[in-house]
Amino acid sequence: MKPAARKKFAIALGILVLLAIIASLLLPRLIDPNQYNGRMVSELEKALGGRVRMGHITWGILKGLWLEVDGFEITGASAFPLDFKLSRIYAGVSITPLIKKKIVLNHLRLESPDVRLRLQPGPQEAGREQKPPAAGPKSAGIALAIEVEEVLIADGKVRLEDSLTLPGKTVTRDFGDIEIRASNLAPGREMLFDISMKDNAAPGFGAFKAQGSFVGLTDSLALQNPKLTVHATLSGLHTDALKPYLGNAPWVQQLSGSLSMAVNYEGDLRSHHRAEGSVDLSQVAFSYPSLWEAPLPGAETKITYRADLQADDLTVESLEVKVGKFSLRARGGVAGLKTRPMVKNAAFSADVPLRDSVSLFPWKVLGDGAAFVRSIFEGGGKVEIEQAVIPPIDLTEPPATAVALLNAIGSTSRISGVSVEFAPGMPRIKNIDINVRLAEGTAQVQVLSAQFTTVDLPNISGKVGKLFEAPLIDVTVKGPVQVSNQPPEDLAAFFRRCEMEEVNGSADLDAAVVVDTSHPVNVEIRGNVGLRDVEAKSSLSPARLEGLQADLAITPDVAKVTNLSTAVTVPASSSSPKGRFDLQLEARVDEWSRRPAVTLQRMRTSPVALPVVASLVPWEKLGESAEPVKQTLLKGGAVTIARVSLPKVELFNLPKSPALLLPRAKAAAGFAGLALQPFPSLPGFEEVKGRINLENGVLTAAGVQGRMGPLSLPGLNIRVSRLDGRPKVAVQAKGPVQLAATSDEKVEDLLKRYGLKSLVVSAHIDMQGDFDETLHEGWITDGSLDISGVRAETYPEGVVMDNVQGRVTVKRKKGIDITAENIKGQVNQAPVQLSGKILGVGTPNLVVDVKAGAKHLELAHLRELSPALKKLSLAGTVDMDLDVHVPYAAAKNSRLKGKLATRDLSCRLAHMSVEKGDAELNLTGNTALIKQLKMQVNGVWLAATGQVANLAEPDIQLLVTSPDLDLDRLIPAASAEGHEDKAPQDKGGHAPEKTTKTEWPPVAYKTTAHIQVDAEEGRCKGIKFQKLKLDAAYDRGVMKHYDLNLDTEGGRIAAKGSVDLRDPKHVTFTVNPNITSLPVERVATALGISDVSVSGPMSLNGQLQGKAG
Repeated sequence: MKPAARKKFAIALGILVLLAIIASLLLPRLIDPNQYNGRMVSELEKALGGRVRMGHITWGILKGLWLEVDGFEITGASAFPLDFKLSRIYAGVSITPLIKKKIVLNHLRLESPDVRLRLQPGPQEAGREQKPPAAGPKSAGIALAIEVEEVLIADGKVRLEDSLTLPGKTVTRDFGDIEIRASNLAPGREMLFDISMKDNAAPGFGAFKAQGSFVGLTDSLALQNPKLTVHATLSGLHTDALKPYLGNAPWVQQLSGSLSMAVNYEGDLRSHHRAEGSVDLSQVAFSYPSLWEAPLPGAETKITYRADLQADDLTVESLEVKVGKFSLRARGGVAGLKTRPMVKNAAFSADVPLRDSVSLFPWKVLGDGAAFVRSIFEGGGKVEIEQAVIPPIDLTEPPATAVALLNAIGSTSRISGVSVEFAPGMPRIKNIDINVRLAEGTAQVQVLSAQFTTVDLPNISGKVGKLFEAPLIDVTVKGPVQVSNQPPEDLAAFFRRCEMEEVNGSADLDAAVVVDTSHPVNVEIRGNVGLRDVEAKSSLSPARLEGLQADLAITPDVAKVTNLSTAVTVPASSSSPKGRFDLQLEARVDEWSRRPAVTLQRMRTSPVALPVVASLVPWEKLGESAEPVKQTLLKGGAVTIARVSLPKVELFNLPKSPALLLPRAKAAAGFAGLALQPFPSLPGFEEVKGRINLENGVLTAAGVQGRMGPLSLPGLNIRVSRLDGRPKVAVQAKGPVQLAATSDEKVEDLLKRYGLKSLVVSAHIDMQGDFDETLHEGWITDGSLDISGVRAETYPEGVVMDNVQGRVTVKRKKGIDITAENIKGQVNQAPVQLSGKILGVGTPNLVVDVKAGAKHLELAHLRELSPALKKLSLAGTVDMDLDVHVPYAAAKNSRLKGKLATRDLSCRLAHMSVEKGDAELNLTGNTALIKQLKMQVNGVWLAATGQVANLAEPDIQLLVTSPDLDLDRLIPAASAEGHEDKAPQDKGGHAPEKTTKTEWPPVAYKTTAHIQVDAEEGRCKGIKFQKLKLDAAYDRGVMKHYDLNLDTEGGRIAAKGSVDLRDPKHVTFTVNPNITSLPVERVATALGISDVSVSGPMSLNGQLQGKAG
């Protein structure tokens, strides 16, 4: 209210009081104040402006002087912006003070006031030129002193029409149930008041109550050392009533609910103000999606404060915010509030129940880097911030981000019951009780206690940098850890995710862990870990580790395992028995957290059963090629590893072949009881034992022994170098070889497949061999086999080869040299002996120098010892005493000596059957003389004499005679058989084309021959002939000439010519036939022509030349 209005209001009030005094002095019945009604109204309207209505006035002095006005109304007043209406005014006046020219109202009651207060801008006054008031006498105030001992305004109502607060918009509020009590309303006294009212609107300002006092009003109604004290409460203030005054910001529309507040105020109404109070937001809800993910509930939310405003400086002595179990206590101040506000001396403490406080933090503003901190909040627990100091903040230039502000806060805190998940899927470290000191965005941490599931963790200390961005955790762990053999389910589940079915035991830790939560997979660990009496089992292997002892030294780049020792137990399976062995190991892993490379420095074991080893190998990952190795291991045996070390293996870049590791690997092991099956059709190697050593890229096997069924093997020593490619191998076999009689069904079946019923061998071998793949020469061997006794019996005929003795020496370099010394034996008691050499096998310089002898040797018995002879159905008796020397490179220097005789020889070839063969051959020089050769071939008797010289380039001189040469029987027709063979192909459509090259045997191009054939009679394709004579000369693929003469059925055939056979595909021939009186129908029958219309004798003479192929 303006001073002029206040002055006018005081004048009006003084007039009213004066009227009341006058009325009380006059006798109510003698003086009627109503006669002055018009004058008083006129004076009031003149003083206040607007319109004044005053009702009937009554007064009396029966019980003291009193005055009552029945109705009073002021409307349109220009002195103050309100319309005022009262239904009744009652005033009790004290008479005695009137004598002292002082008005004292004992009681003033204003009933049913109806006030319309208009708050609006004054454009007229603002636009009009303001003139200073005219000079005049200084006001002396009210002539009479007025005091009001008690005022009561009851059952009032006020309408507020506010167009001043919100320019361009009028807000109307109706307040009712207004009751105002006041006392001691007089200058120089402490005025007391009690006010209550409420907003009639449902979503309104609620109910207001205030009690207070005021001193500092002088007699001239001026203020001197004023002091106002107020205790006020406001309840049910709805946020909708505040929204018009808060602007159109989006967040304003997200407010809902109602609030209550209380305040104790004390001030001088000028430069010093002090307030203490509370705001209850329990019924308020707030949603701001750009800051908070979910609406903020106001349940049990209360703010209490105590503040002092001195001139331009605001001091918040205390501020406490409670939201549920969350509480925040703060203090501080703002200097230069009206000029350049600066927050100073700000500090706070808090009790933060983490899980209940998740919804209170604007995580979206903090960014993705706060995700780790949020996960800690969601895990529960409590944070007690004992003291946090906020640096000075210039509110005109605040920090750019919330993170920058938080990083500048320093604090000391106590955290209890907190849990942390360092990586997804990893169990939380829970029940954490720590002290934290925060400075410059880095938290220094001292863990008093913590648990990994139910495992008590050792002492932990460290720091967390960039706490409010992407926390960087650097923690030191030192002390023992114990894991029981019955871990809780969450710990067991963590072990299962790490492919561990079981882990228990203890460990001594002295390590540091660094975790960058922006890249949680990059965990950096360094320090030492000692494992003690650990038991573990991985789901990747059936093996179980017991009593594990190990020392681990870890740096960010290298992890070293030393002094590892454990017992490995493997349960029984369908393919392997239960096993147990001891293991010792040392290893290192370079770049273990990024690109791990493993180096096995040392490993050794106690004896390990090979089936147990097989059960530990992931065969399904090795493919089908590893199946033979698996089956070998499952057959039994044991290995003892004395030492194994492997070079660095990069797990992200495994070598293409394990052989590439061998040049730098080292190993020493012994094996026994090994069983191998390299050849499915032969008995396997059994009870193989020996020792192996690998060093400097050389693999050696020493003392290798075993047996192959009933055959005991000699000792073997093997050396292999260049293991990574193109190996070089040296093998030495030396010792006795024994093949004993056996009743093993598998061995008997094997012998029977080779036509033997039994086989006994006793020998001694001394053999060595070398193989170098780079030389492309194959194996180079040198050694001997001393046979002291061999006995074999065939199946089913029962032929016995017995008492075989002798010595065989074999050398191989570019060629093979075989030497037999005094090989003797008996075949069904028929003596057989062999000595000699075969040199240069596989080379052009082959030399055969052999002596062989046999008496009355039954070929039928001999064929039972050789599958090749058995196919020929060879039979008959042979006697021989041969000494053969054939140097194939100089065949003319061959030397043959001895005799060969057969009796009743028989054999069977593809289209040939030989029977009743008797022969006698004498060998001398380089010639084999056929003294006698007589046999029946396909039922045709043939006899031959002659010789064969120079076996390398044979020169054959042969005379063949036959009493009845039936060529149809001697040479069966192949055309029919060939047709039958091709028939299925013809029926099947297109037969595949064959591109094989047709050529004669090489010997055909080295042979020369002179053949004569005489036959008394014979037959060829149905044509009978007599007195056949053939004289032919053959020279290295060319039949230089032949002369054929024969008689046939009243005619005669003679022919001379030559044939070039060197190219089987292009055979050229020349023939000079001389045929006389040969029946045409016989020729047609011979040519396969069944129906001939021509008959009679035919003669032919001339020369024919042609080509066939």
